[in-house]
Amino acid sequence: KANMNKPTSEDTMATKARMNSKFCDKFVSLIDEYHVTTVIVTHLSTAIGVMSRDPYIQSGGLALKYRAMLSIDMRKQSLSAEDPIKREEGMKIMVYIRKNHVNPNIYPYKKLFYYVVYGQGVETVFALMDKGLANGTIRKSGAWIYFTDPTTSEEMQWNGKAAFREALLSNPELMERVKNAVGGLIE
Repeated sequence: KANMNKPTSEDTMATKARMNSKFCDKFVSLIDEYHVTTVIVTHLSTAIGVMSRDPYIQSGGLALKYRAMLSIDMRKQSLSAEDPIKREEGMKIMVYIRKNHVNPNIYPYKKLFYYVVYGQGVETVFALMDKGLANGTIRKSGAWIYFTDPTTSEEMQWNGKAAFREALLSNPELMERVKNAVGGLIE
C-alpha cells in the first residue's frame, strides 16, 4: 500500500521487482487452480554499464523470468536492401523464444522473423513461399521463383520475392491455387 500511495517521484530502488515477486507469489497458484492463461507484457530497459552482452533487460526483477512458462522476446529489426518490403511499406519483427516449458520436447530456443505491412497486418505470402520451398511445391533459383500448378501443369515464374508477393496479392485465384498446392492455409 505504501508503494501504491507514494508518488512516482519518490520511488525507491527495486519497487517494481518486489511488486512483481509478490504478484507471482499470490497469482501463480490461482492461475493454476482455475486453469487460465495469463499474458504479461513487459518492456525492455537498458542496463547501465553492460559492455559484454545484450544491454536490454526485462525490468522488474527476476520473479517473472523464473516463474514464466513461456518467454518471448519481440524486437523491431531494421530493414535491409535484401528484404522484400521497403521501410515505408512496413517493418520487420524478430521473435526469439527465450524460455519454453509449454512444450519441452522440442528445442526451445527458436528465432524467426516476420514482416508487418502497414494497413494490411502480418505478411502471409512470404510464409506461404517458405512452406512451399520446404515441401518442394515452389522452387527457387537465384532470384527467380517457380511454381508449377499441379492441376493444370502450368509453370509460372517471378523475378524476386516482391514480384511473387505482388502477383499473389493482385490475383486471389492464383493465391488460392498456390495455397492448395502448398498444403493449406497459412495463418
